[in-house]
Amino acid sequence: MMTVKQFRLFLTLSWVLLVATIIMFIWTEQYLPPPLQEYLNQQLEDQAGIMESFLLMTIAVILGLAIIISYVGLYFWKNWARPLFLISLVAGYLLSPLDTAPVVMPAWSYYLGDLATLFTGMVLAIIYYNENIRQHFTTIGLPA
Repeated sequence: MMTVKQFRLFLTLSWVLLVATIIMFIWTEQYLPPPLQEYLNQQLEDQAGIMESFLLMTIAVILGLAIIISYVGLYFWKNWARPLFLISLVAGYLLSPLDTAPVVMPAWSYYLGDLATLFTGMVLAIIYYNENIRQHFTTIGLPA
């Protein structure tokens, strides 16, 4: 049986790993081989498809905000947080193939991203299938 403390630990680890993935990418990007660094720089400077990039970036920001809000809601046992979390994650995964450019990531950021995805999936499973945790989203008041 999962406790509230364990659930919040999984939730926190999921979030920390996601943030660590972004930080690690920024920090280790400089260690990529020069051709890959040039490719990443070219992607940033490429002016073709600026509206497509703007649209994708707008959608990514909206989904990012929805995920952040849902994490906060999950932490404080808000009923609306579970469906928002699910919809945001599914929408993000369904929309990710629209960005057709190859993805270049240093190994450590890729590793942390995989761990973040693993913990996010665990949180998703827990909030819908663990009876002890699920009941906190349907009762009024915070759990002890």
